[in-house]
Amino acid sequence: MATYSIGEQIVQAMAKALCGASTLPTGGVYSAALGATVYRSRTDPFTRAQVPAVNLISVGGPIDQPVIPKLQWKKTVHVQIFVRASPAPDTVADAIKVAANAALMADMGLGGLALQIIPVAEHIQLSDADTESCVLTLEYEIEYRTDQVNLAIQ
Repeated sequence: MATYSIGEQIVQAMAKALCGASTLPTGGVYSAALGATVYRSRTDPFTRAQVPAVNLISVGGPIDQPVIPKLQWKKTVHVQIFVRASPAPDTVADAIKVAANAALMADMGLGGLALQIIPVAEHIQLSDADTESCVLTLEYEIEYRTDQVNLAIQ
Protein backbone atom coordinates (compact mmCIF):
# COMPACT_ATOMS: atom_id res chain seq x y z
CA MET A 1 0.00 0.00 0.00
CA ALA A 2 1.28 3.42 -0.95
CA THR A 3 2.12 6.02 1.65
CA TYR A 4 0.74 9.41 0.70
CA SER A 5 1.91 12.83 1.82
CA ILE A 6 -0.34 14.80 4.16
CA GLY A 7 -1.07 17.12 1.20
CA GLU A 8 -2.35 14.22 -0.90
CA GLN A 9 -4.32 12.85 2.06
CA ILE A 10 -5.98 16.28 2.37
CA VAL A 11 -7.05 16.31 -1.29
CA GLN A 12 -8.38 12.75 -0.89
CA ALA A 13 -10.32 13.85 2.22
CA MET A 14 -11.81 16.76 0.25
CA ALA A 15 -12.86 14.39 -2.56
CA LYS A 16 -14.44 12.03 -0.03
CA ALA A 17 -16.31 14.94 1.59
CA LEU A 18 -17.65 16.02 -1.80
CA CYS A 19 -18.69 12.46 -2.69
CA GLY A 20 -20.10 11.62 0.72
CA ALA A 21 -18.05 8.40 0.52
CA SER A 22 -15.55 6.75 2.84
CA THR A 23 -13.44 5.41 -0.05
CA LEU A 24 -12.77 6.68 -3.54
CA PRO A 25 -12.87 4.26 -6.44
CA THR A 26 -11.06 5.24 -9.63
CA GLY A 27 -13.01 7.31 -12.12
CA GLY A 28 -15.90 9.58 -11.28
CA VAL A 29 -18.12 9.07 -8.25
CA TYR A 30 -21.73 10.31 -8.30
CA SER A 31 -22.70 12.49 -5.35
CA ALA A 32 -26.42 12.72 -4.66
CA ALA A 33 -25.80 15.64 -2.29
CA LEU A 34 -24.21 17.66 -5.10
CA GLY A 35 -26.31 16.27 -7.93
CA ALA A 36 -23.07 15.85 -9.89
CA THR A 37 -20.30 13.35 -10.51
CA VAL A 38 -17.05 14.14 -8.67
CA TYR A 39 -13.71 13.64 -10.44
CA ARG A 40 -10.13 14.03 -9.30
CA SER A 41 -7.59 15.84 -11.53
CA ARG A 42 -9.51 15.13 -14.71
CA THR A 43 -7.96 16.70 -17.81
CA ASP A 44 -10.27 15.28 -20.51
CA PRO A 45 -13.18 17.47 -21.64
CA PHE A 46 -16.61 16.56 -20.31
CA THR A 47 -19.25 15.34 -22.73
CA ARG A 48 -22.81 16.61 -22.50
CA ALA A 49 -23.82 13.35 -20.76
CA GLN A 50 -21.11 13.78 -18.09
CA VAL A 51 -22.30 17.12 -16.71
CA PRO A 52 -23.01 18.41 -14.19
CA ALA A 53 -19.58 17.44 -12.90
CA VAL A 54 -17.19 18.56 -10.19
CA ASN A 55 -13.42 18.30 -10.73
CA LEU A 56 -10.97 18.62 -7.83
CA ILE A 57 -7.47 19.85 -8.75
CA SER A 58 -4.53 20.45 -6.41
CA VAL A 59 -2.40 23.34 -7.67
CA GLY A 60 0.22 23.63 -4.90
CA GLY A 61 1.28 26.61 -2.83
CA PRO A 62 3.98 28.09 -0.60
CA ILE A 63 5.88 26.33 2.18
CA ASP A 64 7.26 27.94 5.33
CA GLN A 65 9.30 26.67 8.26
CA PRO A 66 8.16 28.53 11.38
CA VAL A 67 9.33 25.76 13.74
CA ILE A 68 12.12 23.25 13.13
CA PRO A 69 11.64 20.33 12.27
CA LYS A 70 8.16 21.15 10.89
CA LEU A 71 7.02 22.60 7.58
CA GLN A 72 3.88 24.71 7.25
CA TRP A 73 2.14 24.42 3.91
CA LYS A 74 -0.54 26.49 2.17
CA LYS A 75 -2.00 24.28 -0.54
CA THR A 76 -4.38 25.71 -3.11
CA VAL A 77 -7.10 23.40 -4.37
CA HIS A 78 -9.58 24.24 -7.12
CA VAL A 79 -13.09 22.82 -7.10
CA GLN A 80 -14.34 23.20 -10.67
CA ILE A 81 -18.06 22.89 -11.35
CA PHE A 82 -19.05 22.11 -14.96
CA VAL A 83 -22.66 22.71 -15.99
CA ARG A 84 -24.65 22.88 -19.23
CA ALA A 85 -28.08 24.46 -18.95
CA SER A 86 -30.24 26.94 -20.73
CA PRO A 87 -30.97 29.55 -19.62
CA ALA A 88 -28.60 30.66 -16.85
CA PRO A 89 -26.10 27.83 -16.37
CA ASP A 90 -24.42 29.88 -13.64
CA THR A 91 -27.59 29.56 -11.55
CA VAL A 92 -27.39 25.76 -11.78
CA ALA A 93 -23.67 25.89 -10.93
CA ASP A 94 -24.43 28.11 -7.93
CA ALA A 95 -26.66 25.45 -6.34
CA ILE A 96 -23.85 22.89 -6.68
CA LYS A 97 -21.40 25.46 -5.26
CA VAL A 98 -23.54 25.88 -2.14
CA ALA A 99 -23.70 22.10 -1.58
CA ALA A 100 -19.98 21.60 -2.28
CA ASN A 101 -18.94 24.36 0.10
CA ALA A 102 -21.20 22.99 2.84
CA ALA A 103 -19.65 19.51 2.38
CA LEU A 104 -16.11 20.89 2.64
CA MET A 105 -16.84 23.22 5.57
CA ALA A 106 -18.55 20.47 7.60
CA ASP A 107 -15.09 19.48 8.90
CA MET A 108 -12.70 22.38 8.40
CA GLY A 109 -9.84 20.32 9.83
CA LEU A 110 -10.47 17.54 7.28
CA GLY A 111 -10.28 14.79 9.86
CA GLY A 112 -7.36 16.35 11.73
CA LEU A 113 -5.14 16.64 8.62
CA ALA A 114 -5.48 20.41 8.17
CA LEU A 115 -5.17 23.42 10.42
CA GLN A 116 -7.88 25.14 8.40
CA ILE A 117 -9.56 25.32 5.02
CA ILE A 118 -10.49 28.75 3.68
CA PRO A 119 -12.47 29.65 0.55
CA VAL A 120 -10.41 32.41 -1.09
CA ALA A 121 -11.77 33.03 -4.60
CA GLU A 122 -14.46 32.25 -7.15
CA HIS A 123 -14.15 32.43 -10.93
CA ILE A 124 -16.99 32.03 -13.44
CA GLN A 125 -16.54 31.33 -17.14
CA LEU A 126 -19.62 31.25 -19.37
CA SER A 127 -19.66 30.03 -22.95
CA ASP A 128 -22.22 29.36 -25.66
CA ALA A 129 -21.72 26.31 -27.88
CA ASP A 130 -24.51 23.86 -28.68
CA THR A 131 -26.02 24.98 -25.36
CA GLU A 132 -25.01 27.44 -22.69
CA SER A 133 -22.32 26.20 -20.32
CA CYS A 134 -20.57 27.39 -17.20
CA VAL A 135 -17.36 26.52 -15.40
CA LEU A 136 -17.47 27.86 -11.87
CA THR A 137 -14.18 27.46 -10.00
CA LEU A 138 -13.96 27.72 -6.24
CA GLU A 139 -10.45 28.24 -4.90
CA TYR A 140 -9.62 26.95 -1.41
CA GLU A 141 -6.48 27.47 0.63
CA ILE A 142 -5.65 24.67 3.06
CA GLU A 143 -3.06 25.21 5.78
CA TYR A 144 -1.35 22.16 7.27
CA ARG A 145 1.91 21.01 8.83
CA THR A 146 4.19 18.10 8.12
CA ASP A 147 7.42 16.71 9.44
CA GLN A 148 10.39 18.21 7.60
CA VAL A 149 11.83 14.80 6.66
CA ASN A 150 8.74 12.60 6.31
CA LEU A 151 5.96 14.45 4.47
CA ALA A 152 3.50 11.65 5.31
CA ILE A 153 3.40 12.53 9.02
CA GLN A 154 2.47 15.61 10.96
